Parts: sequence; C-alpha cells; structure tokens
Amino acid sequence: MASVFHNLLSQPQFDCLDFTNVSLLTKHDKAEIIKCLDAALSSFLSEINFSHCFSPSDSKLREDLWSWSRENLIGVCICDDKVLNGILDEAAAIVEYYYPLAHHDTRLQMAIGLAAGLTADDGVTPVASRKAFASFHYLLWCGVPDSGRDEWSTMYLNVIRNFARHFGANDPRMGTIGANAWASFAEASFTEDNLAKALPPHFSQIQPGMDDHGCCPNGFAYFFRTLTGAPGPLMLGMFKVSKSLEVPMDYWITSVVPLTTFINLINDLLSFPKEILAGEAHNYMSLQTQAKRQSGHLSAFPQQGNSDARWTFRDTLCETMDLLRDAIRSLDKAFIQFHSNNDEWSGELASQVWTAFRNGIVSWHINRPRYGLTTLRSSYAKDMTVTK
Repeated sequence: MASVFHNLLSQPQFDCLDFTNVSLLTKHDKAEIIKCLDAALSSFLSEINFSHCFSPSDSKLREDLWSWSRENLIGVCICDDKVLNGILDEAAAIVEYYYPLAHHDTRLQMAIGLAAGLTADDGVTPVASRKAFASFHYLLWCGVPDSGRDEWSTMYLNVIRNFARHFGANDPRMGTIGANAWASFAEASFTEDNLAKALPPHFSQIQPGMDDHGCCPNGFAYFFRTLTGAPGPLMLGMFKVSKSLEVPMDYWITSVVPLTTFINLINDLLSFPKEILAGEAHNYMSLQTQAKRQSGHLSAFPQQGNSDARWTFRDTLCETMDLLRDAIRSLDKAFIQFHSNNDEWSGELASQVWTAFRNGIVSWHINRPRYGLTTLRSSYAKDMTVTK
C-alpha cells in the first residue's frame, strides 16, 4: 500500500523533484524545487502532529558558555570573533530548543560539547588539527599522552572527559555512549572533508555511461550520517535532565534505533531546502540518491516517456519522510502511550522530555533563518518574534 507521502509526491506538481544532481540545477530549478519542498514539509509536519514552539534565550547558559570559550576555544581556533560567536550562538540555541526541561548543568555540558564539535564540523581549526581528526579515536585507544596531541585535540579530549563524567555519573554506560560518539565525530569530520573533495569509487562511474553498475551498496549514506549526526550525545541530553535526575537507560535503550533514525534524518529533511540552494552534493540526501541509482533501484514515480526509470531525489525525499514518520510514531508509543506502573522507570519524565525534544528540534530548524524555511516560519510565527 502506498504511503501518505507517496500519494502526495505522485502529484504532477512534484515532478520537478525528479532530479539526480544538485550541482546541475539552475536558479529557476531551485526556486521551483523549494516551493515543492515547502508543500511536502508542511504535509509532513501535519502528519506527525507537530506542535510549534519558541524557546527563550537562556542568559545564564550563554554567559557560562562564552566564559568557557574564552578560556578554551579562542586559543585553538583560527576564525575571527564573528565566526566563533556564531558557533557559540548555534550551540546555545540548539540546547535552548532541544532541552527546555534540562537543568543548567546538563544544558551547559551539552552546549560545550556542541560548540567544540561545531569547531570541527565548520572548519575553523588549524590545518594540523584537522589532519589530526583522522587519528583522534585511534590515538585515544593507543594511550598517547595528552602532551602528544595538538591544542585543539587536547581541548576536545577534555570536553569529552567532562561530558562522560557528567552523563555517566549515575550510569557509566551513558557516559560511554557520549564519549565514544564525540570521539568518532572528530574522525567523521575528517572523512566528510574528504567526501567534499572526491566521493569513494563506488559512487563514481566505472566507464563512460556505466553509472548504474549495480555495485554500490546503499547503506553508506545512513551509516555516515550516524557518525556526523551525533545521535548518542543528543539523546543523552534529552534523558539526563540533571546530574542527579535522569530517565534510566534500561527504560529508553529499547528505543535507540528509532531515536537514532529521528536524530539522523530530521536534520537532513529540514536542511534540504538550504542545501539545495547552496548546491551541496556530499550530504545524506545526495549520497543516498546516488547510491540508490548506481545500485539499480527504480523510481516509485515513473514518468511516461522518460527512458531513465531509476531512483531520483523525489524517491529519497519520500523514503526519508516515511522513515521519520515511522520512527516518530514508534517513539510516541514507547514514551507517551506506554506507561509503567513502576515509578523507578521515570515513565512520566520520559514522556515529557521526548515530547519537548521532538517539537523543539523541528521548531529550532523552522525558527533559524539560515535554514531557509521561510514559508513554514511565516505560517507558524505569525506575530511572534523569530529567533535570530
């Protein structure tokens, strides 16, 4: 049976989504695609029963984050104050929206982790430090002393250690999840830099005209998104309300798969318009489309008279919305509909933090102008002040 989103995207107005390479789109093409994406995203948000919100600025969080930055970030980054302040604002805003119920200690640890990670992701570190990303986790396991690391890596390692101490204070396993994910994120940033320069050979044509060689596995894009999306730390921030108050890991561990799917793909879906305009071609949506095409997957939206019946961006958009809707429904059942009679599992708290997280992460993307969700923002914002 066709999904709600398949029925929606089968309408002729969405034919413009049948493209295969972002870099080949004209300015006019992009404008038409953005209109279609606005309609698709509006339908998606309605389907998941999204509730829009605005989160107030947390002056204490921002004051402490900027203070930490002056002592730890300024000396290891090569960007100017404007760029660094932008990174700090991004980290603080994410925390304000994603974790409205968290106490200051958890919010600050999350903001510090995000700020440190964003300096790797946004390319504001020295060349030597960026090269060291490739071996960050490796050197950690090999026991290389801190004195053998560059300044950025030393800073980042201290961030990870403090993160692990906070989130693992009651259950060491939670600290381990966060520490491993942040360490892997550094290496994923190095890989992402390489992908921006050249894709792996399986994503390339073997011979002229042989772009459907069928030898490209289609799971790489999602696997790589799991590394760069940092789902581990982000879900910890939701369940660890404070150092002493948390939803026990044994309560939410059964939901890790749909949680990971939600965290990984909601950003890709809501970033799609921005990345279309920027012509980015090494993100999840592009990699997934290319892998599906080269592995021989046919489109679920065949066009009469089109000799190329393979997968397009329209298919990737439909697949992504289906995966997200299914993940959200699963999580709603696990955290909202399911109630344990045993207070030790903190079922009510789990329901509250999940509801706040699912609405906050979407609201953050809508309210941040850089994501280009102008139509959605105007429909939700009305007379309310938009986050700058």
